[in-house]
Parts: sequence; C-alpha cells; structure tokens
Amino acid sequence: MRRFATYRTALAALLMTITLGGLGVSSSAFGDCWVVGNLNGYSSHSRSEYEITPDRMSGQTWRLNFAGKQSTVVPASQMECRQITPGMLFCSGSKEATTTIETWSLHVTLKKVVYTQIRSGYGPFDGTKLLVGDIIGSCK
Repeated sequence: MRRFATYRTALAALLMTITLGGLGVSSSAFGDCWVVGNLNGYSSHSRSEYEITPDRMSGQTWRLNFAGKQSTVVPASQMECRQITPGMLFCSGSKEATTTIETWSLHVTLKKVVYTQIRSGYGPFDGTKLLVGDIIGSCK
C-alpha cells in the first residue's frame, strides 16, 4: 500500500507539472534559451523502497533551448526533446531495457523552473524526481 501511495504522489506531481507547465511564460519563449540551476525537491527510488526523500542537483546549470521539435537541454544524455508549450520541454530516451522521461517547465514571472524525471529499467535507480530551481537568466 505504501508503494502505491508513493506512485500516486509522484504521478500527481507529474500531472500537475504538465497541466500547469508554461504558465507565466509569454509566447516569445519559442526560440528562446534559458539557463537554469539550483534544483531542490524530492525523489523516490526503488533502492529505498520508493520512500520519498529530499533531493537536489546543485553545482550545475542547464541550458534549455526552446526550438519546437529541435529543442535541447545541455548538458543532457542522449534524449530527444520537444517543446510542448511556450515554456515547457518534454524529453525522452530509451536504450535497450531502460527509459528516461524528463519535463522542464519555466515560470518566468516567478523566475522558477520545475523539473520532473521518471526512470525505468535502471534497477535500484528506477523512480521519479520532482525538483524546483531558479531561472538564472537567458543564454548569452
């Protein structure tokens, strides 16, 4: 029952991000590039029996390039990214029996970014993340 509640919580967080994705972003975000970082939040992995624990990805920045079907996240693994709304990217990648899905949702008026990740096929690293970070600025 505990695992079901954890999955339900993670799914609800992902759906909320997708539903709210891009709010506060003007339509001019298409073709824009943003630098984000300071991600903090929660994760749940099979190695900890899907217990929800604090997580963060600090000391690194990402460049979110909004360019329709040619959108990119740098640095990133070999995933394809697609712009879903003016302020949201959906990235996915599969290799053999592993799958990773990520979303990046900009909230420019609040200078925040919401990041979600779901991984499957990675054994103890199977699970999900929900992190909120800062929009540091536009790419130069």
